[in-house]
Amino acid sequence: MKQSIPGYQDEDAKSINKNKIAEYASYASWNLNNWDKFQDYVKQIEGKETYEKYFFQSVINIENNQYKEAERLIDRCREMLDPRMKSLMGESYRRAYPCILEMQYLKELEEIIEYKKIDDEDKRMHLKDLWSFRLEFMAQDVESMQKTLNIRSLVIDISEDTNHYVKLADLCSKKGNTAMCERILQNLKTEITNKVSIYPKEQCFNVSKINFGLLKSKYSQGQHMEAMEGLIKLIDKEKRIDPIWYITLGKWNRDIAERENTLNNDEFKKIIAYFQQATEIDEKDNLAWHYYALANYEASKFLEGGYIGRKGTANYEEYITYVVFAVKGLIQSISLGEQDVTKTLQDTLRLLKLWFKHGSVVEIDKLIRNGFDIIGIEVWTQVIPQLLARIDINAERTKNTMVELLKIICDTYPQTMIYPVSVLSQSNTVSRKQVAHELIEMMRRNQKTLINQALFISKELIRAAVLLTESW
Repeated sequence: MKQSIPGYQDEDAKSINKNKIAEYASYASWNLNNWDKFQDYVKQIEGKETYEKYFFQSVINIENNQYKEAERLIDRCREMLDPRMKSLMGESYRRAYPCILEMQYLKELEEIIEYKKIDDEDKRMHLKDLWSFRLEFMAQDVESMQKTLNIRSLVIDISEDTNHYVKLADLCSKKGNTAMCERILQNLKTEITNKVSIYPKEQCFNVSKINFGLLKSKYSQGQHMEAMEGLIKLIDKEKRIDPIWYITLGKWNRDIAERENTLNNDEFKKIIAYFQQATEIDEKDNLAWHYYALANYEASKFLEGGYIGRKGTANYEEYITYVVFAVKGLIQSISLGEQDVTKTLQDTLRLLKLWFKHGSVVEIDKLIRNGFDIIGIEVWTQVIPQLLARIDINAERTKNTMVELLKIICDTYPQTMIYPVSVLSQSNTVSRKQVAHELIEMMRRNQKTLINQALFISKELIRAAVLLTESW
């Protein structure tokens, strides 16, 4: 594609589908930033009513600062998409999604024109932030992301958009296209290297990010030890370190140990040390705390598989240390990632498992109680059924702490607690029923009308659901 298409002028190629070949050639040359070839191939697209020709021609016009003609072609593209989109939206959103993306591309072309016309840096920065925000919520698809970045390259130099191009390369690697991944990173590295003299510190760090991306590509191709050694050298060489480098080092170390069947307590210590380094570099990194907690959690499970020993022995103390650090890490991970409780749910469930099992340990109980202030109440509302299911736990310290948490939830979100608690009040177990009545009375003091009406509805629902013979 970079030089020319073999047989492009052959009669066979023309008879198959000259337009399609010209479209693919146009898109390929655009990806390669070869504007001369791009314009030549666009001219080869025949037919007046061709969406692709109008779209590509509008891009060329914007590049040449012919804004009025570009706007006319964009409007024409939108008119051609409209009936197709209406038809597909009637079927499903998924079928219509490619058309929606095309509409977004057209909108961004208009924003590119606006960006080129204005001189106000604040407005330009606003548009850049808007484009970045959009990209975060796009489907993880190589073609659509590349097309989006191609459009933005009309005004944003590739060296100024390093993070998004690295993300594109990472996406290519995940999809198995390592050749494209390496090509993107090498092109990006070349562009940045040429501008190191302008922004020396920032661009040098960007080159390190690219080198990290190339090492990940090497690891995905099976060159595990070479990638590991390269990453260690990169960390030793750089003064400014990204936490993700240590996280990746820990993940690779675990992966290699599992492959070679050498995952033992010493390996877990090494892995945990890498993740701990990541948390020390950035204490607000949710991902670093997640992997730190997970490694300690898995290390404790590994020791569980062997002989732990009694309280006070070396094996037991090491086991409890892993549990304590796992609880500490999980609390930090959940609190930092609670903006989306669905993503932290697995960590919350792991925390509950450790709490129910080891809540009688003073240090763990103290961490859990402190966690009530760190973790938002909304997170705990996701695990109300699990909390109520273990409310009659034998460990007195764990039970008291759990009741305290339930009281906090009742005080903050009584409408969330009332129905599960009213069901709990019907339990045949005295201790469970006692806790339920205590919680109900607490909520009734603050929300008397709400609680009485909810209890009445709950009682009627149970009465309607239970058959007469069952109640006997």
